[in-house]
Amino acid sequence: MTETKQQEKKFKALSISRVTQDIKEGFAQLAIASNKTQSQLFTLIFNNYKNLNVEFNEEEIALIQQAKDTAPNTFKKKLKRGILRYANDAINMKDLPEASSVDINKKNSARAADVRADTLITKIFEHNELAENWYDKILLTKSSILDYVEKQKILEPDTICIGKVVLDRCLERNKELIERHHEKQGLKSNHNVKAYYERLKITKGDKL
Repeated sequence: MTETKQQEKKFKALSISRVTQDIKEGFAQLAIASNKTQSQLFTLIFNNYKNLNVEFNEEEIALIQQAKDTAPNTFKKKLKRGILRYANDAINMKDLPEASSVDINKKNSARAADVRADTLITKIFEHNELAENWYDKILLTKSSILDYVEKQKILEPDTICIGKVVLDRCLERNKELIERHHEKQGLKSNHNVKAYYERLKITKGDKL
């Protein structure tokens, strides 16, 4: 048997039934391109799905395909980098004090104060993730966090204040996590100033 015949037989190790012929052919071609048997490729895909457990509808699949077609050389690298960065963030957040195990209303407790500060950082992360406009995002600095706290106190009068010493401790403790968040959100050192003037411009425009 020739080497080519042996290779063809190798990549037919897994029998996939009840799927269309184009999917079978595409799967086989992907196995060859990946230098894997179909069995190895199936195991890899299964493990990836098991770990990520992400499903997409047809519209989302079309959007992803469009992105792949637009930037085929960088799409996978950026996708992988983003997933791993988020995984690292999740691991780092695991090491923060758990609010559920601490009475955050307890006064004169450094641990309770740290939990309040870390929870505040998490809330700003979530705010940035959900913000529709770039100028609504917040670059986390001492002054911007204190400003955020003051605005929250207006909405929720019972919100506990955060001391400057506690905030300094929080920023130092979460320095790397905050830096990764800024990188992920594309927030530069002058973001808050630019965002302020952009919001001011929009507000003036609405009044005209």
